[in-house]
Amino acid sequence: MFWLGTTAGESLARTVVIAAGPAAFRPRKLGVSGEAEFCGCGVAYHVAGIRRYVGRRVLIVGGGDSALDWANTLAPLAQVPLVHNLPKWQAHEESVGRMQNSAVRYGQPWELREIEGERQVQAAVIGPVGADSLERIAVDEILICIGFSTDLGPIRNWGLAIREGQIEVDWGMRTGVDGVFAAGDIATYAGKQGLIALGFGEVGLAVDSAVRATCTRSSV
Repeated sequence: MFWLGTTAGESLARTVVIAAGPAAFRPRKLGVSGEAEFCGCGVAYHVAGIRRYVGRRVLIVGGGDSALDWANTLAPLAQVPLVHNLPKWQAHEESVGRMQNSAVRYGQPWELREIEGERQVQAAVIGPVGADSLERIAVDEILICIGFSTDLGPIRNWGLAIREGQIEVDWGMRTGVDGVFAAGDIATYAGKQGLIALGFGEVGLAVDSAVRATCTRSSV
């Protein structure tokens, strides 16, 4: 039997099928001075509500679709400087054109070096990538849009065989732990193809294997 503890409560199960997708998505961090200190106090990785930014000085970090979409959305409502640390944009051409023809002040390839303030973000130190000449600008908010990374979280500590962030299974979606199965993006095996249709099939195999394992145990 397995003891399962979740935010919704506790339960017991004879078998467990893990279909957690590609695991949890967590925003990528820059790792610059002041970033952790001011997280939630001016530093954010997503927009919970546009009203917070109206009339504010909002530094956006990033050069992908998310960064430029928010730059274009906030440009009529706030003062928006933007820094991107690569020589090329990773966003749609139309979004880049809109941003370049807007009131957004952008630096490329520029980077955020440091975040300053007391209880709230008050300034950011920015400059060309690798350069010694830096600029300190007054800002009220910093929106970091540099993508997400996946994290298995507690699954990593369940005694399962993990390879490159995925759980290793056999043809029946069985893991190395008796009674535990995995399917979908979180599972991997020889010849794995990342197709949605195959993911549905894997779930069927996992459930079938779990049912067979339960019936076998019950008959002993």
